[in-house]
Amino acid sequence: MLVFLIVVFTIFSCTKDNEEPKNIPPELIGKWKITHQYSASGSGLDGTWIEIDTGKIYDIWLKNDGTFVTQDDESCENCNYYISDNKLYLSTNGGDSPGTINDLTDQAFILWWDDFEGFGYKYKKVEVD
Repeated sequence: MLVFLIVVFTIFSCTKDNEEPKNIPPELIGKWKITHQYSASGSGLDGTWIEIDTGKIYDIWLKNDGTFVTQDDESCENCNYYISDNKLYLSTNGGDSPGTINDLTDQAFILWWDDFEGFGYKYKKVEVD
């Protein structure tokens, strides 16, 4: 019985580590830099896109294994992301921050943060992973 439990534990622990993340569009993989910020109060109808430069080489690196890093925290241990219903969920230490993805190409996309009405970023790919 003990041998059976060890085999079952080994199979399940290895399977999770070797699984490929699901539903990640290949265009999303890579290093991205914020180029514009949209900020509006209330309904989000009165805002404008403002060009910004964060001064970083990249702002977020979405890796093909379902993890991400930012240049602010390249050592994040629990930084994962996933896609569900055209939403990008960034997960750190058990909390998810969802954003709706629009206009995704292999070189750019827009992310509207669901937690902040009328707030979004335009991203440009700076380096292919």
